[in-house]
Amino acid sequence: MARSGAAAGSRQLCFDPGRFAADELDVAAFVAEIRSHAPLAIIREDLRAHIKVLSEELIHCIQADFSQFVALGSAVAETDAQVEALRSPLVKLRGELEELRGWLGRDVGRLDASLAARRKLADRKSSLQLLLRVSELVGKAEKLLEEVDQPGVSQGERWATLERACSEWSQLSSALRYAPENSKFVNTLAPRLDAVVQSLVAHLEMCMKRALSDTGQVEPSLRAVLNAFVVSGLKEQAREVFRVCVVAPFTSTNLRMVTAMAAAEKKRDFDGAVATPAEALDAAVDGICVFLDERCAPILRLCAEDELLRQLDLLTSVIWPSIEGAIVAEMGLVFSPGIASVFHQAF
Repeated sequence: MARSGAAAGSRQLCFDPGRFAADELDVAAFVAEIRSHAPLAIIREDLRAHIKVLSEELIHCIQADFSQFVALGSAVAETDAQVEALRSPLVKLRGELEELRGWLGRDVGRLDASLAARRKLADRKSSLQLLLRVSELVGKAEKLLEEVDQPGVSQGERWATLERACSEWSQLSSALRYAPENSKFVNTLAPRLDAVVQSLVAHLEMCMKRALSDTGQVEPSLRAVLNAFVVSGLKEQAREVFRVCVVAPFTSTNLRMVTAMAAAEKKRDFDGAVATPAEALDAAVDGICVFLDERCAPILRLCAEDELLRQLDLLTSVIWPSIEGAIVAEMGLVFSPGIASVFHQAF
């Protein structure tokens, strides 16, 4: 049978000797692979020949530098002694390092516990300082509002004091946002806080009513009043005052079916004819346009010029919802189809 593989001396081997240099050799798989082209007897003979060649190469290497080979034995013996001499100090050093590591671990644990306690103490101190600040601001706001109500104070001085009260309330609102949740101290202040808000809104509402003249002219003080509402965080209250003072009087009077029908009949060129719902709706729309131009436009322009006042968004948050609600509630007849042919003719 023909052989393959490298030569061992003058002998051609049936396997590759380089495979023995691998880190892991599966003997069973190696033999099974070689048996595919060589019988066991040939494999055994080739393995013996390869071992013989390796032995001859080893003897040749020893003979080539015999003195160094002999010295290697004594060097190895001396190395064992040196390693044994170093072993004891290294074992001792390892023990000391492990002991030191244990000490450091305990010290780090105590340090972590100390830092955690200090952080907790700092948090409590910060909360206490914040609550003291809240109490101080409540007292200042109450005192300023009392000064606003004092008789004999000029209008300018009263407004300046009210602005200071709004500023204190703004700071108080900011502090309350960072106060501990469900704080008993803050809960005990709730009645006083409600009283401060009610007093602020009442005073600002009076100022806003004075600034909104019946003729539709915007008084210069209106900007300051609206700014005070926004700075105090009372935007919803400002919208409600605007709705009550400006929008509600118009919607309750003009956006009614009876009023709209009367306005539509007044626009007719002849007397005695009853206006249709469509004409009533047209009359209501005309009234809405006049209301927007005369009463709302000056205020909306004022708010549009000031970035702070644009937060009120009076048009979409107050005016249109109120008008839409009044039409739906008081002028529902205009949306009733009634007789289909008349409805389609009218609309």
